[in-house]
Amino acid sequence: MDITRNKEGMYCSIVGVKIDGRWTTKRIKESTRAKLKDLAASIALANSQGAILPEDYRLLDFIDVYTRTYISEDFSTSTHSNYRLSFENINDFLGNPKIAQITPLQYQEFLNELGKHYARNTVDTRHKKLRAMFNKAVTLKIIPFSPTHGAIMTGKDVAYKKIQFVDSHLITPLVDDITSSFSVARGMIFLAIQTGLRYGELAALSWFDIDFNTKIINVNKSWDHQAKKYVSTKNTERRRVYMDDTTIDYLKAYKKWFDFEFINIENKRSLLFCTNNNNPISNAGANKVLKESFRQLTGSTVTLHKLRHTHIVQCFEAGMDIIYVSERAGHKDINTTMKYYNHVSTKIRTLNENRTSEQFSRKLSILNL
Repeated sequence: MDITRNKEGMYCSIVGVKIDGRWTTKRIKESTRAKLKDLAASIALANSQGAILPEDYRLLDFIDVYTRTYISEDFSTSTHSNYRLSFENINDFLGNPKIAQITPLQYQEFLNELGKHYARNTVDTRHKKLRAMFNKAVTLKIIPFSPTHGAIMTGKDVAYKKIQFVDSHLITPLVDDITSSFSVARGMIFLAIQTGLRYGELAALSWFDIDFNTKIINVNKSWDHQAKKYVSTKNTERRRVYMDDTTIDYLKAYKKWFDFEFINIENKRSLLFCTNNNNPISNAGANKVLKESFRQLTGSTVTLHKLRHTHIVQCFEAGMDIIYVSERAGHKDINTTMKYYNHVSTKIRTLNENRTSEQFSRKLSILNL
């Protein structure tokens, strides 16, 4: 659905409505984007109530309403693909039952079956998409509860075979190598180390998003390399990411180099990491440089996304609180951030115990008697 914003700041859209059996259009508005989508979904459901009562909605009926109302065209190609595959998977397993009759047991059996064929991360991705849909059905009073509640993830955990984090003692030599000269790929890699931004967020950055005075990076969009267009950030939320002085000094120097080196390219979007084709450098292009640098240091390889994981771990090692780290990383669910916290829990515990000693150590006069 197309959403605009009027002069009063209200979110607006035009939806089809059925009045006395005839279709017409109606302009709707709400104070927030989320409320507007809920209203549009309610109208879509009401339009079909002459044929279907809410309690009789079947799985594919609601998937259709949910897709048309809540899955934005601004989502990335991969996000659209994940939704489509999730809906196909559950339809293949359950068929097309009444949505109110899908039980937590049936849903868990579905996940168990998925786990026989897919890695745990893939099962978790499918689950998150379906959980969002079922939760919306609860909000719209189509079902009394979500069958996804309390579900247990299944599937082979292959993540442990991959390097998830770069050890802290390797970050300094990696930064030294990456910053030994300028290139578009090296600039992206350095900013990934310093901020933990996702590839799509890094690729979408323009110089208008960088505020040197307030030391803030405004993360407000992502780049879909496959579709060659801007899309919403992963969780469709904008955020402000603080920059340290080293990052600011580097970006200023990088901009001087870039403006001289790429003086002949148009760069209409004022991209930080623009290439000769006037598009951002690809994920593969940045990873190629990163892998070669890391291979020379360690004999192994690492990806750009693992630098994001590493940044989050380093934030915890520095003693930053979990709410700040979650906001900085752009996690919609703080439980996602907790996974990184658990990775360094021993080190964090030692740090907190030392702080406890410092905070509560006192000289008591009675002990000097």
